Amino acid sequence: MTWELWRQDDRGNEFLMRAFEDREAAEEARDAFAARGHHQHYWVAERVGGVTVRPLRADERGWLRETLTARWGGEEVLGRGRSWRPGELAALVAIEDRERVGIATYEVAGEEAELVTLDALVTGRGAGRLLVDAVAAAARSAGARRLTVMTTNDNLRALRLYQRAGFRFAEHRPGAIDAARERKPSIPLVSNDGIPIRDEIDLVADLTPRT
Repeated sequence: MTWELWRQDDRGNEFLMRAFEDREAAEEARDAFAARGHHQHYWVAERVGGVTVRPLRADERGWLRETLTARWGGEEVLGRGRSWRPGELAALVAIEDRERVGIATYEVAGEEAELVTLDALVTGRGAGRLLVDAVAAAARSAGARRLTVMTTNDNLRALRLYQRAGFRFAEHRPGAIDAARERKPSIPLVSNDGIPIRDEIDLVADLTPRT
């Protein structure tokens, strides 16, 4: 696994500065460059195969809102009796050959973090797992000790992905999607696999450092 240090200049051009064998060294180099006070943006991206993950750029915020609104049937995402506007949240983008192939949005509040949305814009590239791991790393760096993600009973692919990434089942809320659908009628009744979409499922990953 390789960690890359990238720079964006004031014209929006992106440059690969250096590759590192571990994340800590890459982040130390990023912080050192950022401390110089130049009007440029630096970030660390994880590379697996041809895919890297980086933070959303400020000039991509409009694209993020438009993409998530189209994919989630509106600006709001509902769950656990509350709502989020993922287009306004912190976000990570998976890139392959300058093409955006995945997005994750998340929030951190103290020791609790939430992976709010995860979208593979191009399937089969491994972007989903990379984004989950990158969100976990970002949340841990921000001081979070737990990362929660919510999915639905029909989403078998997501349930496999999250458990392989170290998440464990935390709560099952039968009928919660039926209730959410009253507020957001665009939520489908049945998945593409023919499974009725009815329940919310929370999974949680422990972010505390292993000793």
